[in-house]
Amino acid sequence: MPLQYGVPALISKENAYKKIIFPEGVYYNLENEAFRTERVNRVFQLIQHLNCILGDDKKRQEAIESLLSVLSG
Repeated sequence: MPLQYGVPALISKENAYKKIIFPEGVYYNLENEAFRTERVNRVFQLIQHLNCILGDDKKRQEAIESLLSVLSG
């Protein structure tokens, strides 16, 4: 495949992943020199919640794996 056809497809796929993970986009705050987003995908919110309520690393990993298997069908 010629390079001119491959690059746009790669950029399009990258943008699709960004939209899935960060539905409202990612912004750079010049004042704080940090990236930020208004909202992340619900899966990441659930993983963060599980990390907060589960103390043991093994329990945490099992819960995350269980959650991901349920979400992936």
